[in-house]
Amino acid sequence: MSQPPPPVPPIGSLSAAQVRGAACVHCGITLGPDAIDLGERQAGRAGERVAWYPRACRIPHP
Repeated sequence: MSQPPPPVPPIGSLSAAQVRGAACVHCGITLGPDAIDLGERQAGRAGERVAWYPRACRIPHP
């Protein structure tokens, strides 16, 4: 049984770097190859559904 993906902040509150996975979605730190992949997410943009791929640093976040 797979677990649901961890919660992330709303996409509208994130920077472009956070949305594209270059920065942590929680703290904004620039990420390297050891970042945690939080899985594909779906968001609405201009009336369309788009996929985005958030990542996080290894620092514990709420």
